[in-house]
Amino acid sequence: MIAPRITAFLGAVVIVVAFGLPLFVDLGGNDFKGDEPIYAFAIDRMLDQGDWLNPKSIPFDNVAFLEKPPLKFWLVAASVRAGLIPQNEFGYRVWDVLFGIAAFLYVYAIGLKMDGVVSGLTAVLVLFAYQRIVLDHGLRSNNMEAALVLSYCGGMFHALCWADATTRGRRWLHAISVGLWFVLGFMTKFVAAAFLPVALIAMAALSRRWRARLLEDWRAWTATTVLTAALILPWFVYQFHLRGREFWAVIFGLHIMTRFTSYLDPKHVQPWCFYLTTLASDLSWAHDLILVCAGFAFLTFLAVKRHSDPAKLLLVWFLLPMAAISAGTSKLYHYAYPFVPPLALGAGLIPMAVIRTAQNHRDGISRLLERVWPPRRSDAIPLWLRRTLVTIAGIAVAVGMLTIIFGSVWIRIGGVTLFRNSTISRPLGAALVLMTVAGFFRLIPVALVSVLLIIVLPFDAYRNVRALEVAQVEFDGTPMKTLRDCLLRVQSQGAPAGVYVHTPEEGQWKYAYYLRDPGWRTDEAADDSKLGERLLSATGRRPV
Repeated sequence: MIAPRITAFLGAVVIVVAFGLPLFVDLGGNDFKGDEPIYAFAIDRMLDQGDWLNPKSIPFDNVAFLEKPPLKFWLVAASVRAGLIPQNEFGYRVWDVLFGIAAFLYVYAIGLKMDGVVSGLTAVLVLFAYQRIVLDHGLRSNNMEAALVLSYCGGMFHALCWADATTRGRRWLHAISVGLWFVLGFMTKFVAAAFLPVALIAMAALSRRWRARLLEDWRAWTATTVLTAALILPWFVYQFHLRGREFWAVIFGLHIMTRFTSYLDPKHVQPWCFYLTTLASDLSWAHDLILVCAGFAFLTFLAVKRHSDPAKLLLVWFLLPMAAISAGTSKLYHYAYPFVPPLALGAGLIPMAVIRTAQNHRDGISRLLERVWPPRRSDAIPLWLRRTLVTIAGIAVAVGMLTIIFGSVWIRIGGVTLFRNSTISRPLGAALVLMTVAGFFRLIPVALVSVLLIIVLPFDAYRNVRALEVAQVEFDGTPMKTLRDCLLRVQSQGAPAGVYVHTPEEGQWKYAYYLRDPGWRTDEAADDSKLGERLLSATGRRPV
């Protein structure tokens, strides 16, 4: 038997290799998009100007960026300054990938704590297969979401450990860890991290054991609160001293209250069910929906019938923030990313629960199968033939697995297709029939459950994620950095400097970021009468 610690460690290695390292693949291959240029510009100016307390707001070199605290900017800029990462798309996204890997490991650790290695691995698989959190404003982009997801995953894990710790020293350590992860989230995306302590307070209201432990450890939590305030307040005090009420009007009034009660962009206004319908659609595409729904129902059962504190915490972690952000007017889907991990963790509980159920009812299922195919028929088959049938069943299962991963499996020789399979049910159904004929009745329940789990688990995650990534590259077309380098090269040969961007849209920050050096221009951008002059006039001609 492999020791539990070794098994847990091997599971963590699988997480890093199978789900963490792929996040680095072609990390710098795509342009900054969405909000990425805003944050890249702030980091660039921080490095150029040396003003680390007042990051700049694109496209201005002298206007402070006050929308969010600057911890993420500090981490990236300090790493560039120390020579640890390059100052480009790859380097600016490295911290996000590292945050994502750490979040995966924390999700695995929570699953491990709840129901073992299989639970943790399944939860991370489900989270990785949820392609939006990986590719869209998520764990591979120079944004704030990876750090925020990590802060919630880390905070919730240490809260669970605090509630279960048997020594005072360990409880202090976990309480302070919760506070430090909250600092990461708050100093990265401000009040978006507020649901972490709110969820823990709600959990204390729901659990008598948590309330008793909280009262017992009030000194530890008081010290954590003081430490958290000491790390958060200095930058806020500095900005208030420098700008007065203007600072609060921007960071809280404009970017929190206005977003929550009205909108900054009318395209952000969505119905109350936006997050849930989008989540269901994405999960269905990723083949996660059945498993996640089953996991949510199982969490509810554990919380209500078994009074499980971890199950209660996962439900609070998902339901409370989702209800709050659904009540707001402005909705961007990446706001929901920190609240997806508890759904993955619920899904992670399903495989072992189903396998245990099958084992407990193995005899009953075997007797049912024996009525359909009496054992005497299997006994009449030569042993070598029975073993051959089982071998073919194993090959059929392998074909089914490969079909899930690659979409189809075929054998082609000399242009002639000898074998082709594009469905899951055919090889897996054949495997069950062959095992029944061979007389392995006691293996059938576990095999049947395994087949069902193979069907509902998102083993095609790599194929789905890669397909979306390729589609995104094709949609974006020629990288802006390639155009920028071309313009700089042409300008170095005497061509007119300056770029004219013809668009009525505000916030085209990718253009502002990449075309800044060739001579970014936004004047009269929406005036159609100026376009011909910029394109055709010998005196006013410039790149458009």
